[in-house]
Amino acid sequence: MDLPKGRANRADFWAHHVEQAQKFTGSDKEYCLKNGLNQKTFSVHKRKLGYAKARNTSKIKADFVPVQSDAESVDKLSTAPAIDPKWLAEFLIHLGAKI
Repeated sequence: MDLPKGRANRADFWAHHVEQAQKFTGSDKEYCLKNGLNQKTFSVHKRKLGYAKARNTSKIKADFVPVQSDAESVDKLSTAPAIDPKWLAEFLIHLGAKI
């Protein structure tokens, strides 16, 4: 895509695209592909214009979900074999941990 000549025209060009991308429902990458823009150059101008944080364009909202456990699962946890502290320390040292 040919950029407009002159510094002021280029600034207006990128400001327009950054504003349009904010309204766009897809990602910045998708907007750039659709409009023939270089994504890295777009990102530079986006930061210069104060849009440093990326927009969340995911359609799935990740919230905490309550988890229910049954008595059998809790019983299995309480009967798990105990780990020998000396063995654990030697194992961690072997992995390179500083204890």
